[in-house]
Amino acid sequence: MVRSRASAWHVAVDRIGVIGFSAGGELAALAGTRFDNGTPGSEDPVDRESSKPAFMSLIYPSIPGGLNWSEGTPPVFLACGENDSPAISEGVLGLYSAVRHAGGSAEMHILAGVGHGFGIRDNNPPAVANWPSLFFEWLVARRILVSRSAEAEISSQMRNGIATARPVSIYSIAEREIAAQKALDLAAPPALGASVSLTPNAPYGRDDAHLSFWKAAFVLGTSSGGEAGVNFWGIHNEGHVNVGFTSAAATPYLLDCRLLSAGNITYKIYGGENESLRGHGQAALIDNHFMLLVPVSEPGDVISVELWPTPVAETLGFLGCDLSVAATL
Repeated sequence: MVRSRASAWHVAVDRIGVIGFSAGGELAALAGTRFDNGTPGSEDPVDRESSKPAFMSLIYPSIPGGLNWSEGTPPVFLACGENDSPAISEGVLGLYSAVRHAGGSAEMHILAGVGHGFGIRDNNPPAVANWPSLFFEWLVARRILVSRSAEAEISSQMRNGIATARPVSIYSIAEREIAAQKALDLAAPPALGASVSLTPNAPYGRDDAHLSFWKAAFVLGTSSGGEAGVNFWGIHNEGHVNVGFTSAAATPYLLDCRLLSAGNITYKIYGGENESLRGHGQAALIDNHFMLLVPVSEPGDVISVELWPTPVAETLGFLGCDLSVAATL
């Protein structure tokens, strides 16, 4: 039915897939293995379309019998917890093996320390909470989803203030870990949890994460996530960007902001009920990314990070930021 209404719903007919959890995973597997190619001459517009999904995502699925895998099977993303029942944790291994032996494509993730029904929850451990990012990266790698940075555009307002302004790539979790190691001179890449993305279009997120702008020249909503500018058009208001959040654990957070500026970025970290200054300094942009490890004293710690252009009259463009728990350093 979705394909028959793809034009009206603005859906790409070749990117429609199925995802299922637990018993829903069984239904998704059946949909991906018992499809037909449609009947072009049918009077019913639904029957004219193929029912073959572009992909299957099976999350801790019940394992149905009688599945027929082949080279024509849609690509499969598999995930479950290692502590799930053997029928599922070992059954997923069997599904992966069956798809690969039949000549199909599959990716599998067995998540440590978790059982059945982890889903998408705020209280999932970082390693478990990261599975949606793995799924999205898999979709991007298969060109089922287009990376946000690939479609990004820069507004005329931003270009009028910064002639060299260009889109800045949004890192995947793996890319962010490698970039953080380089930018922060760490001995090894940090292990990051699922990120909270904040943009001018969507300035609020999990863990009370939020954006605010002090004396901004403009804040725009755009199809790429939004933009904000400070000290544009020769008007030097000495504004800045603020990123705030409440910590979910007593571990540092990695802040990764996409910025446009010719100078360094001055940061000021405030924390606690009294909003006392906990740290400050300067850092250079690397590939237009500003990376900062934000220390946290305890769960529920209220943190505010100010980002200032340097010098204070320098033009600063803001495109968005991602906030991740740094589980290990």
